[in-house]
Amino acid sequence: MKDKTLHPRSAMSTVTTVCSICFVLLSCGEFMRIELVMRQQNTRINQLEKKMTRAFNDKIFVNAEERGDHIYFARMEDHRKSNRRFVRSVPNNKEANETTYKTIDAKLTKMIEGKINKAISAKNFIAIQGRRGRRGPRGPPGPMGKPGRIGKQGMPGLKGDPGQNGAPGPRGMQGPKGDRGPSLEPPSVVISPPHLIVNESNSAIFHCSASGYPRPEIVWTKVNRLLAGNRSVVDSTGKIQIMNVLPNDTGIYQCQASSILGKVRDTARLVVNFSPRILLANGPVRVKIGNNATFPKCHVTGYPTPKVTWSKSVGSLPRSRATMNNDQLSLLNSRMDDSGAYLCTAENVLGNAVGESILIVVPLPVFTIKPAPSYYNLAGTQLAFNCSAIGNPKPVISWRKENGVLPVGRHEIKQDGSLVIKNLVKSDSGVYICTATSADVADVQARTLLRDPYIDCSGVLRSSNTNSSGVYEIKLNSQRVFRVYCDLTTDGGGWTLIARFSNNDTKNWMRDDGLWWYDLMTGKGNTTNTSENKDMISPAFWSVRGREIKITRSDDPLHTALLRTTTNCLGSRTFRAKISSYGIFKRKAVWSNDKCLGRCDVVYGGYYQTTSGFNQAQCSSNLQSSNKIGFWCNWRQGDGSVMMIGGGGNSCGRADHGIGITECNKGSFEEWSDKGEFDFGNDATVSKTTSRSATYSLNLWIK
Repeated sequence: MKDKTLHPRSAMSTVTTVCSICFVLLSCGEFMRIELVMRQQNTRINQLEKKMTRAFNDKIFVNAEERGDHIYFARMEDHRKSNRRFVRSVPNNKEANETTYKTIDAKLTKMIEGKINKAISAKNFIAIQGRRGRRGPRGPPGPMGKPGRIGKQGMPGLKGDPGQNGAPGPRGMQGPKGDRGPSLEPPSVVISPPHLIVNESNSAIFHCSASGYPRPEIVWTKVNRLLAGNRSVVDSTGKIQIMNVLPNDTGIYQCQASSILGKVRDTARLVVNFSPRILLANGPVRVKIGNNATFPKCHVTGYPTPKVTWSKSVGSLPRSRATMNNDQLSLLNSRMDDSGAYLCTAENVLGNAVGESILIVVPLPVFTIKPAPSYYNLAGTQLAFNCSAIGNPKPVISWRKENGVLPVGRHEIKQDGSLVIKNLVKSDSGVYICTATSADVADVQARTLLRDPYIDCSGVLRSSNTNSSGVYEIKLNSQRVFRVYCDLTTDGGGWTLIARFSNNDTKNWMRDDGLWWYDLMTGKGNTTNTSENKDMISPAFWSVRGREIKITRSDDPLHTALLRTTTNCLGSRTFRAKISSYGIFKRKAVWSNDKCLGRCDVVYGGYYQTTSGFNQAQCSSNLQSSNKIGFWCNWRQGDGSVMMIGGGGNSCGRADHGIGITECNKGSFEEWSDKGEFDFGNDATVSKTTSRSATYSLNLWIK
């Protein structure tokens, strides 16, 4: 068992030996393959040597300096020497074997490398094709070959520059004297014919005869114009021919003869006869009915000068209204039947020509809607001015502002012709004109005034062109206009009707809540009628400011003041502001005790002595003197009045005479069963009916 066990080192040595033998066998096989290839290479080299010997006279080697490389031929015997076999015994000693293997490996490697290098260096060595290497540098050029055959002759080259002139030759002998030449003569010229008339499209010919020595040169020109170059021909004799003449060939032609002795000229005139030509604008010419119609000028050319006449294509020319000046026709005071085509005719011996122009007489447009005569400028609001018209052709509506421009960015003209101005401002006030225009010639206008609204009848009096009393519109605020009656004639004018007191209807002014005096903000009754016998309160009662008041009767059409204040009674306030300034007296609230809370000086007039409420106008007492009007008056916790006229007190009928009278034992708005309240009168006692009139009412005005 011990003998059969292999030592590890011995096993490894055996493996190494086997590997070495395999390597040697592989090396020997590679060597034999290379030897076989070398033999094939030698055979080819020998064949090549024989051919080269015959071709190059037995010259085998090429000088290295001429070829740049070396050629070596391997001999067969060298190959035989290298074909040796190595036969050696392999010792069992491991170290010796390793040394032997290394030695054999080194020798084989060296021998193989040598054989490979020798094979590669052979001239015609045929090796197995490997990867293509980079292209080497170009070698030096070989020796020049034998001259080739002469080719065909090429095309001649370009002519060279001329050479320099040679030296002048010797002067020749003088010749014989010649004959005497002609004498010098300055040029002269004549054109024939000097005047030529030809018809259009014919030819015109002029002859130019020139003499002189040296012989002059002839040049034809047209004075102030150019010759018709494509139709003008000048020959060597000086003749000029203008072919197919046109009207613009008419003119003066000039022939000039020139030489070294000077220049001379002669002229001739050419006139071309041609048939008439007309240049006339066709129109149409539009004119407003009733205006004069002037046609475009009829521009006529032709020679001889044509005769020009005008006529109407359909119908006859209105001779009594037709005039012609410088070939231009005019019709006076045009009518609708003047519309139509008119003909301008030009005629001469060569023919005639006709031009046409159209006349259209346009009727005036007719307004279907006109703007109102005036509007009020209410700041911040939008206003539309309506305007439309009909006509033939359909009129165009346009708007403008007199002495100004339409508000930029705030106006719009609608398709129906209306003008809309947005966000009105004070500067928009003025006159606006609506114009309806047909065919740009016939137009009509409508004017309207945008004005600042009146704030009272005094404004109407200052700005109006008339002093007629009547109904006017005033502005109550920035958004509203109200109609009032203005007295512009009596007591200096400018009075605004603000209220009316009547005993013929419900006692509106004596309501317990004092509504009409303090709180009512809408007009009641007929605010523009001064003769109606019914209660009335106008918005002017609380919106129109003033200094004075007056009272008139409804049955007086002249509005004569029965009473008028004189010393700025209201202080530029509204009447409601005046009344309210003393206090708010509603529902039994007592306004005073044996006194008046305020008073103003007055003057009387008209029928005051016979008017209810004025019976104490001549009396003075402890409450008030005669020439006063008192506000919120009361006598000793007895009767009272809102406005007491004249004196009041113990000796003047106490305090229940005037406007807004009460028989209550205290001054207040309170209806007692056995007492009375009335809008106006001399006494509020119910039984004293004759002291209060029911046939007329009292009107209150402010200024």
